[in-house]
Amino acid sequence: MANNRQAPYTLLILCALIAAGFLLRSYHIDYPPIGYNSMEEVQYLSVAKGYLDHGDLLHKRVLYYGMTGGEGYMRAFPRFPFLPLTYWALWSLFGVHIWMARFVIILFSLGSVILSWMVARRLGADSDTAIVTAFFMTVMPLSVFFGRNIQPDSSALFFLLLSTLFFLKWTSSFRTLHLAVFSVSFFMTALVKGPFLFLLLPIIFLFPFRSVIEPGERKKISKQMIWPAAAAAGAAVWLIISRMTAVYSSDLSLAEGILLPGSVSPGFGKWSIPVIWRDIGENYTYIYFGFAAAGVIWSVMNAGTKLARYILGVLVSSVFYFIFLSESAAGESYCHMPFIPGFSLSAAAGLAGAVSLKGILKNKQARRTALVILVAAALPSVRTVLYEKFDRMVPGSDIAGEYIRDNGYKEDRVFISYGSPSDKGYDVYRKQLYGTLWSAGKRGSMLPNDYKRIIFGEAEWNFNWILLYDLPWNENDQRVMDFIKNNYYIKQIGYKGDKLIYYLLRSGGKFDPSDLKDRPMRKAGTYGFSSGSVDINVKEI
Repeated sequence: MANNRQAPYTLLILCALIAAGFLLRSYHIDYPPIGYNSMEEVQYLSVAKGYLDHGDLLHKRVLYYGMTGGEGYMRAFPRFPFLPLTYWALWSLFGVHIWMARFVIILFSLGSVILSWMVARRLGADSDTAIVTAFFMTVMPLSVFFGRNIQPDSSALFFLLLSTLFFLKWTSSFRTLHLAVFSVSFFMTALVKGPFLFLLLPIIFLFPFRSVIEPGERKKISKQMIWPAAAAAGAAVWLIISRMTAVYSSDLSLAEGILLPGSVSPGFGKWSIPVIWRDIGENYTYIYFGFAAAGVIWSVMNAGTKLARYILGVLVSSVFYFIFLSESAAGESYCHMPFIPGFSLSAAAGLAGAVSLKGILKNKQARRTALVILVAAALPSVRTVLYEKFDRMVPGSDIAGEYIRDNGYKEDRVFISYGSPSDKGYDVYRKQLYGTLWSAGKRGSMLPNDYKRIIFGEAEWNFNWILLYDLPWNENDQRVMDFIKNNYYIKQIGYKGDKLIYYLLRSGGKFDPSDLKDRPMRKAGTYGFSSGSVDINVKEI
């Protein structure tokens, strides 16, 4: 650890990193869930709201499961609802607030920054390398964006790092308390997001096998193993319960989650490698990736050290992770979250190794200056990548939802459409429209590409509203558009400035824009983008 003279200096930097990290993550903290990956946000928000509304903590009610009867259960038990239960407790005391939900995620993310510094020091990294590791954890685009997005990855990462830290403490002391905390953290990681357990594989590279075979330690360690054994058994029991009680499946097999066959199928690499490479740029920036690659080279050259063995262990774990989870791991950028600590450690070690080469930058202050310059080199790229994610919003969809909330009936449901229903090019933006359902407090679904399904939805499940963004339609969806125009009338029109962007429709009439021609236009909302603010104006009946 740092000596007494270094401690205040280190503490000051860590406090500055936490302050900067909070500032980055609090951007749009109270915005409705209408941005990038907002489908996940709506999922966890609506489950928590369902707990409040129904007083039933055993079932997950998800708003975008609108084309089903009952309560819209997503699943009964599969993943432990850590976030929804947390929000339920907070909202029960303080009321429903989106900023509060994001604040919880931010706390876990910033906690991971501190834990990454502690893990780095326990692995033998010097003070500068540990600080640079914490810096990368603070500013990495993946860490920032998903360190405030409402989904369980940040909390799982926190428990993963806590597990790693206390395992390292245990290897130094063999104290039962340390192994107990490791085991509880391991159990929480498994419950919150099981795939993160792949990143506990590196501890195999650090396990004190020599101590285990020593007669003096063997008996003590064997007794302590009850803790990790109980944690593993608890995680296994939870997994079995979750599979048995799952609404969508009663199959206890994990085959649908492990996609090994897809990983070895012909052509898998052809599409997955470019996707993973794109995600590396978006999640870490290519400059920082270069630093991490240098860290891997450094680790190979210094494989006798704890830090190097851990980095190499993360590399091996990543191979297993992407092979066994294949499509899901390669297709979603947040699936890279478990690797942020190992990536940050590798990048910091690579930089530290580069500026400490024999004969170069012998002066300690010069080395630190070089570290600062190299680390700062990618900050413009970090800003660009972050804003690309933050700018992926569908403005106005929450305004339409609020109109439905204020003017609809309790049993109403909503169809949402971003362009032609069968045009796959709009899929990413369609999922962002689920925020409409959150603002409306109504269940809903994507607009079907078959008008008969629309008739069924209206007749059986009260789909009386359609939010329709004004984008080009495919010819094969024309019958759907014709049906809508003959059976739904306009209740609200949204404009981005003076440009029409969406129609909000109600069943029971005909589509005729002239109905709102003489209606006054009012400013309904303002949205912040990297290029400036955008006003959304509406006309409505």
